[in-house]
Amino acid sequence: MPEEIRPLREAEALEDAYLSEFAFQYELTDEEREQRVKHVLPEQILGYFVDGTLAAKAIFLPLKVYIAGKLFAMSGVAGVATWPEHRRGGKVARLLRQGLVDMRARGESVSMLHPFSFAFYRRYGWELTFERKQMELTVHQLPRFSAPGWTFTRTEERTRLAPIYDAYAAQYNGMLARDATWWETRVGRRQRVQIALCIDANGNERGYIIYHVKDEVFTAVECVYLDEEARRALWTFIANHDSMARTFKILAPVRDSLPFLLPDPRVKQEIISYFMARIVDVKAFLAAYPFTSPAVLAVTVEDADAPWNNGTFSTGASGQPAAQVSCDIQTLTAMFFGYQRPRQLHRLGRLTGSEDAIAAWEAAIAQHEPFLLDFF
Repeated sequence: MPEEIRPLREAEALEDAYLSEFAFQYELTDEEREQRVKHVLPEQILGYFVDGTLAAKAIFLPLKVYIAGKLFAMSGVAGVATWPEHRRGGKVARLLRQGLVDMRARGESVSMLHPFSFAFYRRYGWELTFERKQMELTVHQLPRFSAPGWTFTRTEERTRLAPIYDAYAAQYNGMLARDATWWETRVGRRQRVQIALCIDANGNERGYIIYHVKDEVFTAVECVYLDEEARRALWTFIANHDSMARTFKILAPVRDSLPFLLPDPRVKQEIISYFMARIVDVKAFLAAYPFTSPAVLAVTVEDADAPWNNGTFSTGASGQPAAQVSCDIQTLTAMFFGYQRPRQLHRLGRLTGSEDAIAAWEAAIAQHEPFLLDFF
């Protein structure tokens, strides 16, 4: 049977919809399926065809993310699915490898995905880089901060939140750069939510919260702020819901310091492994990364699925002594996304090099925490 890998054509969008429904166990109405087909971009879907029929597919979304305060082109991998009769034949592996070739050609130096299995995607160079902290407070544990002069206004204009989000997102590694379409179609669309802007005494919008309340549970979908004053004001707003909620849930970066500020810090905290990432093109990534030290660095990389990444890459002027380290592509990704620091990776045996070389890399990698609010 003839086999080929290629982007879907417009007439094949319905095949993509049926495979997604089966693989991810949901069912669309005819009208919903028609709307999905109408809005799908076939060129973003790579299909594996057997005898002219779609056997497996993966979506590659062209996005941008912040890394060390700078925007990088990123390919978001989603919707990876195979019909059961075509599983365990290496088709998804071939799709992912072709996807990496295509990403590099498009200038996308990094990729991210939400895995069904961390072990599976580690085989192809992706690595766990994102965790999130789910905090749960009882009504009696709520902070009682003072926020004189701050006001709140409700809005349905999601793009009004964008300047606040952009400033907040640039502080973290891996946060998406959201365009107007993403704001209107993705943010807070899974639930019926309320949106409130946080405004200081001078009329400046410095934070926002997207949330819903159901069955006496207050859930903050996004709580975004520009500084500590704005965060305290938002918590004052949250605490004002104490007459209608008994439990308060909020997602936050793993290193969020709220418990340190509470009279009773023994709140429920759960660390959730979330997304994976991968450096697609080491040479291009290193050339664009804003190192925090002028030291000359060198890294020898092993990458079984992107052969252009195998070899030694250096930064700075040639001919000067370099701080030489070695690692695989997963370790390099975890380091640059800020999930693990160079010294910790060295202690774990994942990053090899002299003590001086490790210290040089430690000084050169920006201290940005990985965090991701979105899903795709």
